Order: sequence, then C-alpha cells, then structure tokens
Amino acid sequence: MHARFPWQAKLASKVIAANLGVPYTFWRRHGIFKLGAMLDPNYARSVYEHHVGHANPTAKTLLELGPGDYLFTAVYAYTRFERSVLIDAGPFAETDPNPYIALVDQLRSKGDRMPDVSEDFSSASLLSALHCTYLTDGVASLFELNDSEMDFSFSHSCLQHIPLDQFKMLARELYRVTADGGTGSHLLDFRDMLAGSLNHLRFSSATWESSFVRKTNVYTNRLRLGQIREAFEEAGFKVEILEQKRWDVLPVSRARLDRGFRAMEDEELLSYGAHLLVRKA
Repeated sequence: MHARFPWQAKLASKVIAANLGVPYTFWRRHGIFKLGAMLDPNYARSVYEHHVGHANPTAKTLLELGPGDYLFTAVYAYTRFERSVLIDAGPFAETDPNPYIALVDQLRSKGDRMPDVSEDFSSASLLSALHCTYLTDGVASLFELNDSEMDFSFSHSCLQHIPLDQFKMLARELYRVTADGGTGSHLLDFRDMLAGSLNHLRFSSATWESSFVRKTNVYTNRLRLGQIREAFEEAGFKVEILEQKRWDVLPVSRARLDRGFRAMEDEELLSYGAHLLVRKA
C-alpha cells in the first residue's frame, strides 16, 4: 500500500486539503479525515478505563485533553467523577446527541447510575446533565480553569499534536490546574502520521512549523520523550515512565534526518511510544 501511495504523496494531499478552508466536519462526514478511533464507544471505554486506573481513589474531577470526534468520556466519567472537562483544539466532536443518549440508556440498562435524559435533549443540555464542560480553544482553554481544580487528567495520543511553541505553556497550565496530589496519565506516539516512521524528522523546523503543515492532521511537534519529560519536570511534576516502546533499528537512515535530529542520541530516536504518569506533589 505504501508503494502505491507513498508518504510524500500523503503529506502533499493532507497539506492541500487542510489549506482549502473546508471545515473538518465536511471531511469527517465523507470519511476522509477522522481524529482517532474514539467514535467507537467500546474503544472509548477501553481508553478511559486504561487511564482512569491511574487516578487517585478520591479524585472527583477529570480532565481529558484531545477527546477527538466523540465525547463518550463524558458519559463514562459520570459514573465515577463529580465533574469532567474535555478540551480540544477545535469543535471537532459530534454534536448529534443521539449516540450519547443511546450510550446513557445502554449503561442505565446495565445498572449504572446515569442522568435522566430524553430524545429532546440538545448536545448542550446533555453535557450539562452529565456535569461535563467541553472547551475548544486548545491550550488557551486551560486558562478558563481555576488553580488546583482538576484531580486527574489524561490524554491518549494527543500531546504530540500540541503546537511546539505551546507545549511548555501546556505543561505549566496543566500543573497549575492540577490539585495537590493529583495525577495525570498520558500516552504518546512519536511516530509520523504518514507511515508510522520518522519521515517527519526529515524536514527543517522552518518547513515543518510553517502554517501550511500546522493546519494538517499529520502535524506533530516532533518532541522526543526526553524533551517532553523535561517540560513536565520543569513545570513541577514528578514524572514516571510506565511504558516505553522502541524500535530495534532506526526506520529512517540518520543521514536523511534534518540536521537538528541527526545529532540526537539513539535512545531518543528509537523511542516511538511512551506512557507517562505525572504527579503533583
């Protein structure tokens, strides 16, 4: 498949599509783009449970970064938390309340505590009933939260998409809004969004950080594990690496990488995924 549609062509098509000015909802409706697999409520539940297992038993408030196409986390969180906040870089989530209402009804039929909802509910009234706030201004949305307001946060393959020039701000703001003793569970994928490799490290910063590329859904900040850990520690978090995934050999020749990455240690380049637990002392 890669031979018929190489990563270079995929990148070009994504750049062109993203800069046409067509809203994301159009591409999703026609099955061209989608933000992860959270449109499947069962998958969304597995992600939610994977992360929430790292929350303190007394945690009452939950923050998710990057919920993507659907807000199923709001439904699942209702049974465990008093309030949830979901933050994304835009209004990407499905606004039709019916999929959420169906999930609420399904969980209630299994004995879970759920709010009373009806088919007349709008998405806004449904989120209100679920004690959920959905914010869509990216990192700036964190400014709307109070100090020490969130007991637990999580993200699933999201943090690598935070714009490079905003990442340290994200770490600082996340620390500010996290309660004392609060934790965060964050899964990261350092591979490119083109072929699951390191092709994105071939480009200079000027090219990769240009507005043309940053508008696409293949953009990542290209931060490596050590840099992300350092940003969280500088913000004040204690960081534990729960899991690290590595290639045995580099998937792209070091000579083909941009000069800024050629000098990196093998350990940083070989790491293609990680699960971090951050804690505010």
